[in-house]
Amino acid sequence: VVGFAQLWTVWVPAVACGGLLLARWRRAPPSVEALTLFGFAAALLLACGLANRFAFFFVPVLVLATLCALSELAGERPLRELSRSPGALALAAVLAVCVVAGARDTLPSALRARIARAESPVEDMRAAVAFLDRRAAKTDVVYHNFWMPFAPLYYFRPGGTYIEALDPIFLYRFDAGLFAGMLAVYRGGAEDAHRVIAHDFGARFVFVQRVESERAMATALARDRRFTLLYQDEHALVFEVTRWDP
Repeated sequence: VVGFAQLWTVWVPAVACGGLLLARWRRAPPSVEALTLFGFAAALLLACGLANRFAFFFVPVLVLATLCALSELAGERPLRELSRSPGALALAAVLAVCVVAGARDTLPSALRARIARAESPVEDMRAAVAFLDRRAAKTDVVYHNFWMPFAPLYYFRPGGTYIEALDPIFLYRFDAGLFAGMLAVYRGGAEDAHRVIAHDFGARFVFVQRVESERAMATALARDRRFTLLYQDEHALVFEVTRWDP
């Protein structure tokens, strides 16, 4: 979940526009078109709080909604008169600050730094994937947590067999029971992780990225005698599934 504090260039202008327009609309109801546009903008703003990718859709919708509402507010008033309004000046200042701050994040240097941060976790797991490649056959199923570790696995070992490469919603639509079992293993609370990994998914090895979100799963597997820790470094762990029950 993306914190709203990280998206202030999105929600600050939204709050500013919404506050100004609501203050005006208390005296005159908005048109259906304006209400529809702001309804879409509000839904996309909520979506931005869950995944920042929705900001790409939110910004143009908010611009259209704002232009529609401002045209209604202006009515027959000339632009010169509107420009002297304290509310319009405050809104313009807020929008200008947010546009400048947002543009700063898209400069080539910022983009290069962002790409470098994205590539670093993949490169960090090269050694763990290399070990897995030496130990596992191409046909051995490698279990991993949803789609996140799939990038280094497929990049460094494209001929391997993995359980998923897409968003987990596709697994849920395919088999809700498999999804529930995987989620329980991911949270470290599965009643029988061996059954889920070895029997439901038919996996022989488990690849775990050493991050906070996967700590519970790694701890649970390390305590289960049916899994053997073969490899670990500061970035990843590799377990082998022992196909027997105590």
